[in-house]
Amino acid sequence: MTGIKSSAVIDELEERNCTLAYFYCDYQTAGDVQVTDILHSLVAQFFRQSDKNWLSSFPDVQELQSRGFSLPSDHAILLEWLLKSARLHERPVVVLDALDECEDVCRKELLKIIARMNTGHLSLFLTSRDEPRIRRAYEEILIDAFFFSTTVSLEERWQTRRDDLHTLVIQELGSRRSLTRLPDKVRTDILERLLDKSGGMFRWVQCQLDRLEKCVGTKEIKQVLNTLPEDLNETYYRILSVINENPFCKRIVLRVLSWLIVSLRPLHIQAVMEAVKIEIGEFTIDDEMGVIDEDCLLEACSSLVSLDEKTRMLSLSHFSVKASSHVALVEHTNYI
Repeated sequence: MTGIKSSAVIDELEERNCTLAYFYCDYQTAGDVQVTDILHSLVAQFFRQSDKNWLSSFPDVQELQSRGFSLPSDHAILLEWLLKSARLHERPVVVLDALDECEDVCRKELLKIIARMNTGHLSLFLTSRDEPRIRRAYEEILIDAFFFSTTVSLEERWQTRRDDLHTLVIQELGSRRSLTRLPDKVRTDILERLLDKSGGMFRWVQCQLDRLEKCVGTKEIKQVLNTLPEDLNETYYRILSVINENPFCKRIVLRVLSWLIVSLRPLHIQAVMEAVKIEIGEFTIDDEMGVIDEDCLLEACSSLVSLDEKTRMLSLSHFSVKASSHVALVEHTNYI
């Protein structure tokens, strides 16, 4: 969700003739991304957008280029380059999205560097989930670096989020085949109950719509609406509990989650379908442990995974799935 908001901010700032350098943190590639990578990207973006002859002002870059060396990895040097490259522009802005999705070591170092970016010329726009450790670090930045800062909480913008959620649910009710056939009253009940119980969580709403889509009749729909989970943790617990009732399905899902959690890059769904046939300790692939087709795999994993229709890449459907999946894998290791 923050990625969508950041994209909207970027579009708005570009219309105001700001020069932007931005980086989207992503839990799926968190293990591969280091602070050096982020700084390299930001510096390169400011260089590329400059219409000035900036190379003469960066003798270090010229020397490295002449010797065929790559950019340095020293954070102090890269920070100096970032601040100097920002001064090539009148209104430079750095946008860092989803700091909470960086790995702990990377995030701690990045927050230290952010505190040193406050030179009065460079503006920053940061997004993150409101986690205690990140809030504490952010507050320390404000104190130590004397930042002029404005903090916007999405939770405090509930009416705007409610309008967005209203639009989302209406679209889903009109596009999901089984839900389009429901009587208007039932569809209205779904809309009202999901908005009232969502607490502004888009991911929670998507999971409930996935569950409602599988209902076989209006009586079951009413039962689901009357027993909606309180939050995402309870939602995932219910999904895993249903999976747990089917031993074969459970084995398949746990293997899928295992591969997606440890994978260093996105996996093609066909690769995952082959991977689930692997039995730890065995030297041959067990074809009988496979699934019939892609639809069966997606059905088994329910709301825990998502498939990119264009690339056919399979991934965990949301950052919050990872923590719940870890718990499931620890509890059921013997079934993998």
